[in-house]
Amino acid sequence: KLSILVNGEHIKGSPFSVLVTRNYRSLNKPSKSLNANGGMGRPWGIAVSRNGMWAVTDFSKHRVYMFDKDDRLVRMFGKKGSGNGELDGPQGVAFDAHDHVYVADNGNN
Repeated sequence: KLSILVNGEHIKGSPFSVLVTRNYRSLNKPSKSLNANGGMGRPWGIAVSRNGMWAVTDFSKHRVYMFDKDDRLVRMFGKKGSGNGELDGPQGVAFDAHDHVYVADNGNN
């Protein structure tokens, strides 16, 4: 039998069981290099890789920012558009088991 619990309460009719743990760390202020590049506009999604790198999507600036485990900006990519390397309202971001990054791009589907 599978079930979903929210705050310890079963959700009636749910076919799944989900265990959510909260392992997190506080992120420091982003690096000066981020501010030098105009800062973030509308940060939306965030993901942390197995090696501690983390990524943030910026919905309004159509970018993805990549930070190392020491919270230093190491890479950013994207600009508004629909071609290679272009984004249109990126929202979700995720890493796979090999630390490849995947971006859910709202406007480009």
